Formats: sequence, C-alpha cells, structure tokens
Amino acid sequence: MSDTTSDTTKHPVFESELGAYSWCLHCEKVHQTKAWEANRWQCPACGAGTTDLWPWEQIKEANPNYPDAPKEGRLYPQYGTHS
Repeated sequence: MSDTTSDTTKHPVFESELGAYSWCLHCEKVHQTKAWEANRWQCPACGAGTTDLWPWEQIKEANPNYPDAPKEGRLYPQYGTHS
C-alpha cells in the first residue's frame, strides 16, 4: 500500500521507491503510479505486469530531454526519439 503522507510508493516486487509517475517497459507509456496501484500493479494501458514498471526518474535520467512531469498515457521510448 502507498503511504498517504508521501509522494512516493514502494514497488511491490523490488521495494524501490516510486515517484508520482511510472513507465512501462512493455508499451513505453507513462501513468501515475497510483493508477498502477489501483490496477493491481498492472500497466493501465497494456496490462503488463509489475516487473515492467520502472520509476519515471530512471527513464528521465537516461533521457534528459524528457519532461519532469510527463503527459500521462503518452509514449516515451526508452532510448529517446531518433531523427
């Protein structure tokens, strides 16, 4: 369960801290972490499981041009966009 006094939630498998947004390795879309939690820790877009959930901060670190507050449901490729 998430801590209602904090903006972080623990990953249900890896127990790492999750911020407000989480990214899906399967569909590469972002959703609020609370949406994942409400969906029994499955991706709200594609239904991928808990092990496909990554902290948005980790994706953002690898892609510094991505926004701090991503648009929910938008596709954010793991390795950025290629031109």
